[in-house]
Amino acid sequence: MVGRQKEIDILKKAQASGKPELVAVIGRRRVGKTYLVRSFFGEQIDFEMVGLKDGNMEQQLRNFTYSLKEAKGQKGPVEKAPKDWLAAFHELKEFLESPEKENKKKVVFIDELPWVATAKSDFLTGFSYFWNSYASRSRKQLFLVLITTFGLAPNKNSLGLIDHVVTMEELF
Repeated sequence: MVGRQKEIDILKKAQASGKPELVAVIGRRRVGKTYLVRSFFGEQIDFEMVGLKDGNMEQQLRNFTYSLKEAKGQKGPVEKAPKDWLAAFHELKEFLESPEKENKKKVVFIDELPWVATAKSDFLTGFSYFWNSYASRSRKQLFLVLITTFGLAPNKNSLGLIDHVVTMEELF
């Protein structure tokens, strides 16, 4: 990946830490944030969800469920989406604790965070519970990557959760 060594070094440092890490990749649109994460982690990504532009909470939760089904290798329509983000992240926790995922570093990738974590969505309630009660305490390394834009970027103090911030700028 040309011109992104600084960003790759931050991801490598976080990956090598041996403890759960929460990384926010921020930058303006179209600078390669998603490409960086997908290129760096590749097949290591256990769960990936891309937020829906202008999606309401019900649609975002259904999208989460589709993404989880895909991660499990399941096909077909979603029978029932979780009623809220707390239930959604509980389902993700159960998936990550499944026997197939045992003794494996886990990578969770949530792209387009601002489209999901709207003021009325209550996403941060479910997410912070997931991180504080499970992910950050996991003995098996868990790596969470959130992608967002500058204007809507959480900072290290806003959530009190973020371990590393990768700031992407235009190359040219």
